[in-house]
Amino acid sequence: MNPPAPIDPEELLQQAPWLRRLARQLVGDVHSAEDLLQDASMVLLERPRSIANPISWFAGTLSNLAKHRRRESFRRA
Repeated sequence: MNPPAPIDPEELLQQAPWLRRLARQLVGDVHSAEDLLQDASMVLLERPRSIANPISWFAGTLSNLAKHRRRESFRRA
């Protein structure tokens, strides 16, 4: 069994419009969605890894970060 290939940034860039729409659905506005995308990108850059399905991983990371933000917002309120 071969290990997954390193993430191809071009593959993520090709999916950027879809990932932007997903981020906007998760957080509700354009500015927060862009912040969410940047945060997910930072996670990827800080901890490089090989992932079998990078688009799925990135979408899951967006979702997890959005949940974390909602929890933090709720705690502050």
